[in-house]
Amino acid sequence: MLSSFSNGVLVFFGSLLLLFLMSGCLRIKSDPIRIDPIHVHVHVTVEQALDDLFLDIDRASRARSVQD
Repeated sequence: MLSSFSNGVLVFFGSLLLLFLMSGCLRIKSDPIRIDPIHVHVHVTVEQALDDLFLDIDRASRARSVQD
């Protein structure tokens, strides 16, 4: 009776030891999160187009004021 109990304990602790040893072999690799900047050049183009438009309007109004 004592030998079957000690065999069960040995099997239990042996299984537990094997489980701990095998869990050390498991690795989960996760790639780092990478955030790339987004460059938007539309704002600069629209701003430049508006500057050109207002410059043309200013030139036209100055030409009219000189002619009047």
